[in-house]
Amino acid sequence: MLAEIFSEIVHEPVSDKVSLYKLTAAGDCTDRECRPSKKQAAGNKIELIFCLDGSFSLGVGSGNRAEISRDSIVLISHEADVNSLAVHEALSAYSLVLDRDTFRSFMSLYTALDCKSLGFDEIQGILMLNGGFMVLRHCFWSRSFFTILHSISPAEQGIYCVLKAAELLYLLGTHQDFSADMFSPAAMPEYLGQTLNSIGSYIENHLDGKLSISALARRFNLSPTTLKNKFREFYGQPVHSWILSRRIQKAAELLRFTDMTVLQVAQAVGYESTSQFNVNFKNTFGISPSAYRKNVRNSKNVADSVGNLS
Repeated sequence: MLAEIFSEIVHEPVSDKVSLYKLTAAGDCTDRECRPSKKQAAGNKIELIFCLDGSFSLGVGSGNRAEISRDSIVLISHEADVNSLAVHEALSAYSLVLDRDTFRSFMSLYTALDCKSLGFDEIQGILMLNGGFMVLRHCFWSRSFFTILHSISPAEQGIYCVLKAAELLYLLGTHQDFSADMFSPAAMPEYLGQTLNSIGSYIENHLDGKLSISALARRFNLSPTTLKNKFREFYGQPVHSWILSRRIQKAAELLRFTDMTVLQVAQAVGYESTSQFNVNFKNTFGISPSAYRKNVRNSKNVADSVGNLS
């Protein structure tokens, strides 16, 4: 298991029926070489890591490296040669580990539904063809998944990860257009991966300002063309689409958890007025910001009332 090869990561069991763990670690921006034990290396397992917050990087094989950041998912075959792991920003993630037997039980839902699904060996084969791991970043599927994950209670997050993991493996195994379009290439030069990860963090911390490709390229010493092409390869979206997505997701968090007015929320995520903000928000969630806030609070009031009656 990935958590076991990096001593500073704290992993705690979330479920006694499924190998599901919560991972937390302080970010120290250092790279620590590490090797799994022989027992771990020989393990025939698949691991899915759902990164809620922070960022980390993996070294796999000779020179391959993946940078994983907030709202990303990484699938790892334990047959892969994972040889280093570094936490760059304080990490919060869930880890789901599947061996051959638990995988069979895990995917039995699709047999009951008479749906085609691939077996453990086929999924392992897909991962090994991609260097032993694949990274899912900021596509339509993951945006929806993480929007819900961030909005539910920690007690519910683990089981939600398990349910969506089954869906993700189903899509990976039976819809090749999904895996081809949604999974970013895992390996790229280390310095470039770290730069792109820093660009994403910078954007996250400056959603209230003007963010242009030319300004980002100057700040991070890249050409605009390199920034546009590599950003899309790394995050799975064009720069402007990713910025829009992060602004709207941040706005949804502010509407859920603060009493800021709609105008204040719009300004906090880079809009000068509510007109275009309302249009973009409705395009994402299907309702206006005001209606979104009202629905969220009504749902919370109903849940609180049920809780008080029990």
